[in-house]
Amino acid sequence: MCDSKGGNQRHIGSDDLYEQPIQAVVLQDGGFCISDHGKERLVVLNTDGNVRQIIQNPLGWYGFWPWGICTDKAGNILASDRRNDCVYVIGRDMSVRELVGRKEGIGKPMCLCVDDDDNLWIAQENGEIKVFKYLEEE
Repeated sequence: MCDSKGGNQRHIGSDDLYEQPIQAVVLQDGGFCISDHGKERLVVLNTDGNVRQIIQNPLGWYGFWPWGICTDKAGNILASDRRNDCVYVIGRDMSVRELVGRKEGIGKPMCLCVDDDDNLWIAQENGEIKVFKYLEEE
């Protein structure tokens, strides 16, 4: 982790834990999630930097190319999968389900975010941006 001036504050995980980390997010509980394209997995770490969970091939499909990740206000992790053209939701219990995919017109999702109105924004490799209503009002 770095401070606001770019200085190294602490090293998260071991040197061999990642191969090609793409993005990191801070979780509601203070832990971290890192998308690692090189090792085709998500690495979820506790607040002390120890591995809590490694998510590979989440639904048993061929390969997994995690790229963009974000969190929502419920504490879920959302992760894009460029190989399988979809976005997964990983619950706080680490359960995984597909949220949107090819049938909704998703192709090579790169970047994700959930806005304050609970819309999921997905930027795709082809330059298209898709927006879906994500969480329903309670």
